[in-house]
Amino acid sequence: ARATPPERYPSIHLDNEPYLLEGWQESSRRGQILADYVDLFRKLDTQADALGMEVGVDIPFWWDERDPQGNPIYTVATAGGPQPLLDALFPLVKHVGIMSYRDRVTGPNGVVRHCMEEFRLGSEYGNNVYAAVELGTGEDVEQGTSFGPYPYEYFRNQLETLNRVLSSIPGCAGIAIHYYKPYAQLAGRP
Repeated sequence: ARATPPERYPSIHLDNEPYLLEGWQESSRRGQILADYVDLFRKLDTQADALGMEVGVDIPFWWDERDPQGNPIYTVATAGGPQPLLDALFPLVKHVGIMSYRDRVTGPNGVVRHCMEEFRLGSEYGNNVYAAVELGTGEDVEQGTSFGPYPYEYFRNQLETLNRVLSSIPGCAGIAIHYYKPYAQLAGRP
């Protein structure tokens, strides 16, 4: 707040991953973890708004999953009953990165397919939603989730396809790349 306007941060963007917390696998504890997660963003939204800032978040693509009966798997308890997690979260943030980490853009397990519900929600709530792709390599990267192990030409072609497809989807604001260092290496940049 003491900085001059050009020096101020316009937004904060968090990559909190509550599914890594102990207790996530237990449905009774998961409900409280998700309630605390949404409450955190409720507080951040209020504080950021008071400072003239926006709040953004990275989320996994699978938070929109539904059970065989069509009910959302990830919900937050409210006075009116369970609310889908993303319907609780999207009004509290201005931009959303979908960790849609796959090694192909199209098809049933491609980046685009895994982002469609989030794009719809972004259009509905007025969020800027980005499809994020992974470029990491090594033993920590799950097979099939990263463009990092592939030649640069394959990645470039996939990125061009992704850009072309996303440009016509309402609610999509663009592409995010996780993260710059492997991108620079893959592209042969310093």
